[in-house]
Amino acid sequence: MFYLIYKLTSHLTGEPILSLLLFIIPITFLIVNLILRKRIQFKSWFLSKLNIFLDKEESVLISDIPPDLLYEKVLLVIDESKFKRMDSTVENFQVLATTSPNFWTWGENIYVAISKKNDTMSEIKITSVTVFGSYSWNRNKKNHQHFCESFEQSLTI
Repeated sequence: MFYLIYKLTSHLTGEPILSLLLFIIPITFLIVNLILRKRIQFKSWFLSKLNIFLDKEESVLISDIPPDLLYEKVLLVIDESKFKRMDSTVENFQVLATTSPNFWTWGENIYVAISKKNDTMSEIKITSVTVFGSYSWNRNKKNHQHFCESFEQSLTI
């Protein structure tokens, strides 16, 4: 299939180098994203508003539990879920979890950031972003639902 597209583009433009660029740029972008996805320090790369090639979905939960306890609970929920914890920072209560590549996407990164909203409330921001692709085929939404359901179940006694 790719060979056919390459040949067609090469024939129509008369420039084989242009045809190669059509494949080299997205493949390079994919490889870079697959390398960077495992560290929370590259969160800004994946969540940048300028990065229009990745599909993102964000939700916010409010809780009356202090951030340090929520952080520990989030770690437990992620470790017991289908997500794989890749990185975390206890200083600013952030966690990076991932999903494996599947038939629909190259995988997703799930960023969880916990912050103190006021004296009695904490905020949990969950952001799911595709590793490559501008459409997630509802994978980001399913990640949110799965995480939120697992988290809420963990809080009930």
